[in-house]
Amino acid sequence: TMKHYVVDERSVLNFFPTGPLEPGKIHVSRLYPGLQDLLGNTTTRYYSVSFTTMDSDVQQDPLDLLESGFSSYWKDPGYSGSTTGIDPTNPPYIAENDSIVNLLAGSTRSMELFYSWDLNAGSWLIREYISGGTPRTIEFDTTSTLRCYVFGDGSGTLFRFALDEGDGTNWPNHEVSLWSEIDWIGWKMIEWKLNDPASVGSWAGLGNSVLDMPKYRMDSFQLAYQAGANANGTIYIDDLQLISVIPTSIEGPELAGNLPAEFKLEQNYPNPFNPTTRIAYSVPERSHVKITLYNALGQHVKTLVSEEKMPGVYQIDLDASGLAAGIYVYRMQAGQFSATRKLVLLK
Repeated sequence: TMKHYVVDERSVLNFFPTGPLEPGKIHVSRLYPGLQDLLGNTTTRYYSVSFTTMDSDVQQDPLDLLESGFSSYWKDPGYSGSTTGIDPTNPPYIAENDSIVNLLAGSTRSMELFYSWDLNAGSWLIREYISGGTPRTIEFDTTSTLRCYVFGDGSGTLFRFALDEGDGTNWPNHEVSLWSEIDWIGWKMIEWKLNDPASVGSWAGLGNSVLDMPKYRMDSFQLAYQAGANANGTIYIDDLQLISVIPTSIEGPELAGNLPAEFKLEQNYPNPFNPTTRIAYSVPERSHVKITLYNALGQHVKTLVSEEKMPGVYQIDLDASGLAAGIYVYRMQAGQFSATRKLVLLK
């Protein structure tokens, strides 16, 4: 199923599989020139997106599917005393939305979260807090993966999960995931693999950045402003779940033939280029991957990738039409792996 959305006067297409995809395989989606929107604007470029399906299935246990009624126990962002740096003249809010929903799970509602920042503030945090309801009572441990789907607005705003940590009776600590930069538009799956020590972030004074207690429960979704991000915007959150991985019966040699054996960052092609080029990279194991573009002075220009990736071969298209001609550097970081390559933009 294909769904069309409009975000900031831009068309967004999301594709939702109507059935299970074969595990451990590389899949490619292609969009050819000639697609036209309602105003008569026609695409002139060819787009290709590839991804690799997991070599396992998952057991999905609903934590909160965010259907009708959730706004009675998920509070508006200003409710929490931890929320800071918001715009008081245009305060953030949540609402139940029935038009932008995750079709993968057959949803009928999602959480619409409007955020706004006071850019003169010294710090920024929205704590979208769950105060009660059945989802608040669900406890889990670090064998689970926390997952939700976020409809991003490409704003550069930061997103993360926050959990209560305790023994099931007392909950003395809070722990958080690493920040994910919302640099995408449309639906995207966000996960926190709780058994990965490298996936834990820091919330100053409220935890020790280690998941070292027996029980956890949901505390909040959190947003933060960073330099260069939009001052306000709207995201949608759907289908908060706990995930357990179930291996499938894919044979080793077949799987090994489709997945890379090592991390690798390829040279962009074409190079030199104007204005678009493609960067390919390989991920041999589930990892948080970050690819960043810098100018010749070493100044940050753009974050191209910042998310957890399953094993596979990936590619991204860089559109540098808004950049000055010159030499740039792109760097890939994943665990202990780091690699850098140069690219040349001509005008």
